[in-house]
Amino acid sequence: MRDSQSSGMDIPELVLAGPDSIAASIPYILGFTPGDSLVVLWLREGCVRLTMRIDLPPAHAAPHEWVDAVMAHHLGSDEIILAVFPARKLNARDARGVLRAESLVALLLEQLASRGCRVHDALLVQGDRWWSYLCEQPECCSSAGTVIDPAIADDVAARFALAGVAPLPDRDAVLACCAANPARQKANRPRVLAARRAYARRDAAARATAAEFERMRDQAIEFVRDALLGTQALDDAREAEILVALGDVRVRDTVLWEIAHSRDHDGHRAFDRAAHLLRGAPSGTIAPIGSVAALLAWLIGDGVRAGAALDRVRAERADYPLAELLARSIGAGLSPTSWLEMMSRLDRRACRGPREPELPAA
Repeated sequence: MRDSQSSGMDIPELVLAGPDSIAASIPYILGFTPGDSLVVLWLREGCVRLTMRIDLPPAHAAPHEWVDAVMAHHLGSDEIILAVFPARKLNARDARGVLRAESLVALLLEQLASRGCRVHDALLVQGDRWWSYLCEQPECCSSAGTVIDPAIADDVAARFALAGVAPLPDRDAVLACCAANPARQKANRPRVLAARRAYARRDAAARATAAEFERMRDQAIEFVRDALLGTQALDDAREAEILVALGDVRVRDTVLWEIAHSRDHDGHRAFDRAAHLLRGAPSGTIAPIGSVAALLAWLIGDGVRAGAALDRVRAERADYPLAELLARSIGAGLSPTSWLEMMSRLDRRACRGPREPELPAA
């Protein structure tokens, strides 16, 4: 299993000057404290461009497949940081005194050297300590490891706290943010049916004049935008209206255009609101809100949450175009700024229409 994410808009500027700052920063960059994982930071011109996390290979497995998975994302990077986070119950060194996953790291170092990619650091991190795979002086990296400097750890935590970022305990806790809430789904099913019937009635009346239909669609755009970017608590009774309105691709795309052009909204709050809607989305409404949640997660540099939202979409509609586009973009290591740049070249009317009226997907 693997996760990948591009550098995001809301990640604070950090100088990963040494092992202490690297070890302290990775849980915040990922959004959770990894375990039994290899974390890879791809850099270009001194900036982190892509963060990857993959499960460590089993002890008996040859690491070549894992190395290939990492190297597939080289993408012209000129520097790399590797960090191994062994399973929490395992000692950093095995019975022979060798650092865990050493064969995997050694093969990676060999491949990186052949590509001319400089290794900034290669660490094993466990708890509040680190060991270096690059260290050739035994007295430097003792069996007990090196304690992360508390002052550096506190500085890293403070910088991320100012950006509204705090790591969750593990990957499962991150995935839970997009997981279905059966009780809320059950409550929303009849509301969604009622909202679709109301939308159909308004649509039938509006078809008499194009202007009336466009006015109705503008109201839906404003309603959905305010629900995602606003500060007032979401109204449970109106969740279904939001979910149904997002089924109209003109509403969805125009809201996404407005989000891309908004510079004063809280990206983390917008994602949290979308994730809340996704957890309560019943069957038939998951793909639009799941794709919106994935995009909002990607825009704040959170590839793990983006992947969790996309998994919900795939489970319902494997061919949903926006989800497919996002999955390819994230998997290719594109920066979320690529989406913003694309939107900056579009006029709002290109997203808004006009097109033939369409009902939200059933």
